Amino acid sequence: MGLFNSHQPTTAEQIEREIHNLMAALDELKQGASKESRHTLDNLRARAEHLWEYSSPRLERMSLQTRRAGQLANQYAHEHPWSTAVLGLGLIVGAATLVGLMLSRR
Repeated sequence: MGLFNSHQPTTAEQIEREIHNLMAALDELKQGASKESRHTLDNLRARAEHLWEYSSPRLERMSLQTRRAGQLANQYAHEHPWSTAVLGLGLIVGAATLVGLMLSRR
């Protein structure tokens, strides 16, 4: 569970992968569980529930931030169509230059 001990930003995909891995571990443990491992199963289930409670608001917040960034980008593109077109063209030229450099070094 190194995901939440890190100080690096997490993505929705990382959180979903972590939840999926934890749930898979719970399912494996459940299939082979004996009376002694019930306590471990309960602990893992509690951890999964805590992880879900922790990540759900974060995913919602990330979704809102992403939606807002998209709205701002759309608004800017409508207010400044020429500068947006020039920026897009610049990105295409830059990407083409990088591809050209990489292919020429082969």
